[in-house]
Amino acid sequence: MSPLREPKQGKPFSEKLRQVYYCFRSRKIGLEHIAPLIKYVLLPADINISTYELPSKSTAAKVTSELGIIAGNQQTLTNITMQRDATTKKGRHFVCLELSTGDKILTAGRREVENGKAITYVDYTKETIKDIEDTTETHGILPKLSSFMTDRSVTEQKANLLISNDGNINS
Repeated sequence: MSPLREPKQGKPFSEKLRQVYYCFRSRKIGLEHIAPLIKYVLLPADINISTYELPSKSTAAKVTSELGIIAGNQQTLTNITMQRDATTKKGRHFVCLELSTGDKILTAGRREVENGKAITYVDYTKETIKDIEDTTETHGILPKLSSFMTDRSVTEQKANLLISNDGNINS
């Protein structure tokens, strides 16, 4: 399995590769230039990948357009629900974050984290929101959160409380 793809149904592109695309897009690099840049940057490390292994321009546009949707909606909405869930698979811990605008549920990120502690979830959430805000050049998503939708674990409850207290969220 290619490290550029996730080993699950549909073989989606990896979170790390998506983050590279977000980074390039946040620096105003056009979609048509990203795949050749990635290929060129990997050459000194003797990593030779085909441009066909990377997302097509249309797929890259879909991947990065979610950030624009989040940014556009956060400007006008005041009731954004954050959904977060975590799981451990084969000794690896993953956290997924989604934002619901009422009409749409948008995947904000999925990342492997070092542990299942509340502070780790809070740090991941803040990093993900900061990435979105930096990429879309908008700010103020956390204060617009009106509720959380997570499971009832003590860790999730503590993470929600920490985020609420830090972002002045009415949860």
